Amino acid sequence: MTQLFTNLNLSITTSGGTPYFLVSKDNRIRFDIDYVDHNILNNIFSLLSISSTYLNLIYLDNVEEFGEKYREDTSTVNDFFQTNECEIISIKDEEDNNKILNFHQIKNCKENDILNYILYISNGGYSNLLYFYNDSMIIKISSDILDIVHEDSNIITLMKVQFNSLYDKYYE
Repeated sequence: MTQLFTNLNLSITTSGGTPYFLVSKDNRIRFDIDYVDHNILNNIFSLLSISSTYLNLIYLDNVEEFGEKYREDTSTVNDFFQTNECEIISIKDEEDNNKILNFHQIKNCKENDILNYILYISNGGYSNLLYFYNDSMIIKISSDILDIVHEDSNIITLMKVQFNSLYDKYYE
């Protein structure tokens, strides 16, 4: 298993599932992306202290199988996070030895770029398999959910109290 989120003892693998399901319910919160607006996102970022820390970005760029490369549409990601520094991380699929997943990693993303990208997705924009992360948290954004995993359960508890009517309690 390739560890990409080593401090949280989590990884991105095809068999491992999303980080949301790999941690205790005390360390995670999920929002329906349709209910995330600018004010809510600013409040979430404030509780997570995004402005005083860094967040890296990792996203699936392409899949190699039998020598063929199948690219994901990454134009949206590239529009929001323009950088020349991009590390490629290749992971062999645990279920299919013929498949390699190639992720791109961009370090130290700007808070405003992250906010704008999430708002773009919440307004119906195209979403890649994408994670924002640092040593203490992972934020996964997709076309329908915003997952937050944090090593500090107190922060998640505060979020669950503040956003009690908004967060998704289905898997609680």
